[in-house]
Amino acid sequence: MAVDPTRILEALKDQEGWVDARQLADSLGVTTRTVRNYVRRLNDGRDKPLVESSYHGYRLASWASKPDGEAALPQSSQHPQERRADAILRRLISLNEPISIYDLCDELYVSDSTIEADLRRVRESIRLFDLSLARNRDRIMLDGSEASKRKLIGQLITTESASSFAAFAENGIMLGDYDAVELSHLIRSCLGNQGLQSDDFGINNVAIHLAIMVDRMRHGMQMPEDSSTGRVRDTAAYQAACEICDLVAKDFDLVIPNSEISYLSLVIASNSRSEDYSFASQTNLSSLIDERDIELAQQATTALEHAYYLEPFDSEFVMRVAVHVHSLLQRLEANVGAHNPLLSQIRESYPLVYDMAVFFARAISQAAGVPLSEGEIAFLAFHVGAYLEKNGPGSELVSATFLYVNYHDLYRITLDRIREEFRTSLQILSVEPISNYRAEKVSTDIVFSPIEVPVCGTTQLVVVPPLLKDRDLQDIRRSIEAQAARNRGEQAFSLINRFLTPDLFMHNHTAPDAETLIRELAADSIAKGFANEGFVDEVLAREAMSPTSFGNRLALPHSMNASANRSFLSVVTNDQPMVWGSYEVNLILLMGISPSDRKAFRMLFDSLTEVLSDAGNVMRLSRCTSFGSFAAQLNEMIRR
Repeated sequence: MAVDPTRILEALKDQEGWVDARQLADSLGVTTRTVRNYVRRLNDGRDKPLVESSYHGYRLASWASKPDGEAALPQSSQHPQERRADAILRRLISLNEPISIYDLCDELYVSDSTIEADLRRVRESIRLFDLSLARNRDRIMLDGSEASKRKLIGQLITTESASSFAAFAENGIMLGDYDAVELSHLIRSCLGNQGLQSDDFGINNVAIHLAIMVDRMRHGMQMPEDSSTGRVRDTAAYQAACEICDLVAKDFDLVIPNSEISYLSLVIASNSRSEDYSFASQTNLSSLIDERDIELAQQATTALEHAYYLEPFDSEFVMRVAVHVHSLLQRLEANVGAHNPLLSQIRESYPLVYDMAVFFARAISQAAGVPLSEGEIAFLAFHVGAYLEKNGPGSELVSATFLYVNYHDLYRITLDRIREEFRTSLQILSVEPISNYRAEKVSTDIVFSPIEVPVCGTTQLVVVPPLLKDRDLQDIRRSIEAQAARNRGEQAFSLINRFLTPDLFMHNHTAPDAETLIRELAADSIAKGFANEGFVDEVLAREAMSPTSFGNRLALPHSMNASANRSFLSVVTNDQPMVWGSYEVNLILLMGISPSDRKAFRMLFDSLTEVLSDAGNVMRLSRCTSFGSFAAQLNEMIRR
């Protein structure tokens, strides 16, 4: 469940000194990664951090405890430029005629040069929706189809409150007397009357389209007649749309034309189903969905396994993805968008899983010959992430030696409980009595012992009492997680130093846009023998699927194929930020992977995003003016 970032401030407010990251995460009921992301949001755009972070954990900055500090709590995680760009978009999309940029200046209390800069952001964001800005001197307007404008509105609504299934409701968008819950119940009931089923995301998508439809019609804008929608007239989705529109029309005293009903029926058809897929199996799946969808899912899964060195996915995963691909292709055929209100959270909190989903989406997109949106990519990330969470790799288990003092074999109760509790994160390689223990012969990460014993090297001692309590299990969990982090850090330290080279480091090297900088960095790596001519196109293809920028001032462009001649990291540190997708970035790391290092990509990517999820780390690295200082600071952060 999502947490209001300001709850972190409440949790830290009465604490003296540092609060351990795990302790803070447990108190809020979230993961440590989520805590880092929320701390970044709280600190974003400030001259000095509101929440300070270090290897000790987190603490509230001393200035924040003052009354004026509390008053400065952030109301939005967006930068001011992003908020203005969204405000301009909302203004433009509500108008049927041009507006003067000078009127926008007056409304937003900024100069015309600031508005011109914001318009560049607007053009970039609407390009993905087949929209453009039409301009005649100082007057501008949004140019494009009504369907494209509604897709854009849906995107704006869902990204405002990314933590809620009913994100539109939190922004005050209501339909008459219906609140978010009542509207969802109404839609679900009308679908059920026609024998249709949908999940929470599907209901949310229909509700958002319905809210947009009513709002646009009340402002005199409606969908044009389209002969292609005639094919839905005899469907259950059309009957459900008629039932919903009848109820809405009465509340708003609207006359809803058939073009709107038909379009809503397409939305319903692509976000619902008449069959109950919960009973689907390998034997009956082909009778429920097209064989093409099953083949697409299997081909994309095989490609993902090969690209990321994953163990083969099971048949249940392929079956679930095939069902999703079936609905996905229906949405694309009907030209309706799928809004995923958790897109930003998935992309920032689980960057490696999201990257796998991008690869997965590209495989489907190329095979089916259709483009996939970021919202669709995020849904695929659900499938990939859930599977990997359930079937995590055993190679990352922390190793342990278990020592005991034998008394009627009672130690087995403790041993069995530890094995069961931590079966997905711990591997006990040796069980032996303390009388046989020799510290110099033990090479495991952890030694569990009922009493203090000496350990050698980097081995960690964890004293375990004979009778375990819940707090003892919490201590063991923290020790295992800390050791796992150290193991990853040591492996990443070795790997990253092999990828870094002084020849590919630049300070204060900017470009007009992300594509230009990618081309320049790729050309430099090609000229120095690290990559071949096709590398730049592969990186740009990945970037086109979803920008590789993060909200913490970092961009990590890379290819989805292992095509570099030699693995490398091309580094750019900038004092001034540049726009990259939806964010501004100061640190750019262009990654190239050679075929022999394909297996290393997961570790390298995950390690970098783990360390650089802290905006403070990114800004410290961004200020490095030499390769030596950059490498030293990055290594310190990784091994911390």
